[in-house]
Amino acid sequence: MEEKYYTSDEVEKGIDQLPKISKTTLRNLRMLRKITYTRVGRHCVYKKEWIEAYINSNIRSAKNNTLGDTHEK
Repeated sequence: MEEKYYTSDEVEKGIDQLPKISKTTLRNLRMLRKITYTRVGRHCVYKKEWIEAYINSNIRSAKNNTLGDTHEK
């Protein structure tokens, strides 16, 4: 099975059912070492599984507040 790598341009467009991630966000994630990437020449490239791992590591649960809860104390 051939491994597919995506450029920053492709990730920014949101291909292969991945959400769009802007180039600025990708740059910040690389600087903060929050997303895995590799360099090919002068280009940063990403595997789909690396992007999915970043997304899955940032899942947050939703708050279950109703409007009445804040005023009833």
